[in-house]
Amino acid sequence: MIGALVSQQAAQYLLSFVYRYAMSLTKTRRDKKIKLITHGLFFMDDMLFTSSSRSSLKQAVRKIDTFAKTEIGVDIKPLWQIQELEKTPIDMMGYLVRADGTVGIRPRVFIRSRRTAQRSNRHGMSLRQARWLSAFKGYYKQKKKTLKFRNYKIMHKLNLYKVFRTAGQIVSINERMILNVTVDTIHGKAGDNAVYAIA
Repeated sequence: MIGALVSQQAAQYLLSFVYRYAMSLTKTRRDKKIKLITHGLFFMDDMLFTSSSRSSLKQAVRKIDTFAKTEIGVDIKPLWQIQELEKTPIDMMGYLVRADGTVGIRPRVFIRSRRTAQRSNRHGMSLRQARWLSAFKGYYKQKKKTLKFRNYKIMHKLNLYKVFRTAGQIVSINERMILNVTVDTIHGKAGDNAVYAIA
């Protein structure tokens, strides 16, 4: 069952209780309720919480950990990192988000995509490389302002826009060939007036 869609949805359902609990945490100071967590973000099994003070965030993390163990029976790995956004960017979902609002690409993702692009420029592009590059395209498809300037210069130096366009064409041609074979097979077995239903 692990890895199935049901297990993923069950995990997200359980984590939704953790999210609601985390966003409801408060402390009282001078007869005023102050939220311990200002913002929260869950992506798959990653959690990101922001707060106005380090002590509030530490207190919230301890409470969230206790709640997850006692109420839901989920152990959260003790890998919490409390960082200052000014010094350390947020590394989540494959991107690096900095305090000034710029979005960068993880260094290892950038290096892997650059190497694949360089190989395809030198030796031609295989279908596998085209699929890889099509997957990497999403990391680069942003406005010029949000990408770090160094990455933007390298994109032009390697002519990545042309590489991504070529990769998209190769994948598209291959998918059309597969679709044509499938349609021909359906028509061959069911005749020209084939009927289908989509659920």
